[in-house]
Amino acid sequence: MIKELNLIDEKFNRAQQKEKFLYLKNNFLKNGYVVYENLLSEEEVSLLFEYTKLKRNASKWINKYCVGDYPNSFTKPIFSKLYFGLLGELDFKKETFSLSGDAFTDTLLNKYKNIFEKVSGEELYNTTSFLRFYVKGDKLLNHTDRGELAVSGTIHVGGNQWELGMKDLSGNNKNINLRPGDCLIYQGHNCQHWREPLEGKECLQVFLHYTPTKNEYFKYDRREGLGLPPVVTSEKDLEFKKQLGLGGYIED
Repeated sequence: MIKELNLIDEKFNRAQQKEKFLYLKNNFLKNGYVVYENLLSEEEVSLLFEYTKLKRNASKWINKYCVGDYPNSFTKPIFSKLYFGLLGELDFKKETFSLSGDAFTDTLLNKYKNIFEKVSGEELYNTTSFLRFYVKGDKLLNHTDRGELAVSGTIHVGGNQWELGMKDLSGNNKNINLRPGDCLIYQGHNCQHWREPLEGKECLQVFLHYTPTKNEYFKYDRREGLGLPPVVTSEKDLEFKKQLGLGGYIED
């Protein structure tokens, strides 16, 4: 009897999940975005927040002691921002910290790929992950993402809640707020998005980016694998980008 009840519960849960993803997929295709609540667990959110603070401190230390002709530097300055992150990224405050292709966030990228596939209705390759620890006064200019990043997610990890503006596929401006662990899954190459200046102290966001399997050239964002630093854009990359159509596809 207990076994039969468990089977009924499993079937009911599968039916609920199927209905949930159908709803998410329909809204993603119609509007260009959808909010997936609690993508990250409380434990993942807490670990990632504390981890990023340590990485930010390491970047500050690198900037102080491992640049120029510092005699005891064990890290080449040219590689420091690739492995330890960057402080003072262009267009942001000097205290703002960013890091691309980190092993931790690339692990999340790979872990949740199946959810992004179900929501988008596409088979996807991992491209890259990215995190940015914003500080008071930062803003995000109105923009769209690179064409090959057809399916993306921005996750609120910690700090102050910060409203995101987005223009949906119908041309309507929407204001979106996320709780820690929530993920906005969106078509960043099709939907303009922005943020007004941050009024709070800080805000940590993590970005997960994917491309359709048709775009094999952009798998891992042209890196040899996950957890590796970004590569320099080449002329070949630029030529491929000129061929990108809507949906992040390379036109036949």
